[in-house]
Amino acid sequence: MFRKFFFKYSKPFAVKEYSNQDLRETLEQLFKLAEQFDIRPTIDLTLSLEEYEDAFERLNSRKVVGKTIFKI
Repeated sequence: MFRKFFFKYSKPFAVKEYSNQDLRETLEQLFKLAEQFDIRPTIDLTLSLEEYEDAFERLNSRKVVGKTIFKI
């Protein structure tokens, strides 16, 4: 029932195709904004690669606040 309703009344949306140049310019703008406003990722945990099981346990417990970094 829901599927019929959804497809009957939903409007298709246009998917714009982007060139590599468009993507490059967008990423450059994003990096400039991140630098301008000093946006940095939050690092939750730094572990050695051998401790990957601990990282997955923490991820599954949903106690992760930021990024998990693995030292190689």
